[in-house]
Amino acid sequence: MDPTIVNAKPRFRPPTLVDPPGFGYLLLSAEVEPPDGPRPFPGSSEAKTALLGRLKSAAADLARHDAVERATVYRSVLAPPPAGYARRVEHPARYDVTVLVEAASPADRAES
Repeated sequence: MDPTIVNAKPRFRPPTLVDPPGFGYLLLSAEVEPPDGPRPFPGSSEAKTALLGRLKSAAADLARHDAVERATVYRSVLAPPPAGYARRVEHPARYDVTVLVEAASPADRAES
C-alpha cells in the first residue's frame, strides 16, 4: 500500500515502509496488585511474585509449541495516574501483569 502525499512540497522525505511481521498476537493483561489511587507503584507481594513465576513457566512451555514464536511475561514497575483520575473514573485500566504471545501466523493464534 503506497502512502498518499497530502502536502505537495513536504519538508521531509516520505518514510520507508516495511511489511509488518507475519505474526499473530495475543495480549493478556490483568490487574493483580495495581497502583492504589494516585500512587504510581504496583504492589509486589509474595503472592504476586509467585504468580509471575508460574506465568513465566507457562510462557516457557507455550513457547515450545510449534505455533508459537515467543511468549513473554511483563510486570509493571511504574504506572502513570489514569487520565480521568481527577474526574473520578469509575474503573480505569491499571494493568500490572501482561503476557504477550506471538504466534507463528495470525491463523495459529486461535490454536495457541
